[in-house]
Amino acid sequence: MKRLSLNLLDAEAAYYAWVAWEQEESREKHARRLRTRNKRRRIQAKLKELETYLGSRHCAAITQRGSPCKRTRRLQVDHVNGRDWTPRDLEYECRLNKYLAEAKSGVPLRWLCTHHNAVDGNDRKYGRGKYAA
Repeated sequence: MKRLSLNLLDAEAAYYAWVAWEQEESREKHARRLRTRNKRRRIQAKLKELETYLGSRHCAAITQRGSPCKRTRRLQVDHVNGRDWTPRDLEYECRLNKYLAEAKSGVPLRWLCTHHNAVDGNDRKYGRGKYAA
């Protein structure tokens, strides 16, 4: 009989330990969710501020037919005269801070869609097109 009562006490202690662990887990999830939401809001605010320097979010490229590119999704910030740093080395929010600092200091930047940014970067890298020596 003693053994049975000890097992019940152990089970009860284990249950309360599990409940405490679940509460801690849910608090951590809630805190993580809040951090993510706040980070998303900060990033959206920085993108809005960047829009004030670069204009509305439309691709700035001109197609081969001479008409402007109509893409408004999957846009990237392009340095008109090239850059001396690698964007992948910085986290997204730090990269936005750097773009904002460059835009405020007068570095020419523009929005380009992923397609035109890749074409522009390859032309610059391999010396073709408007970047040829």
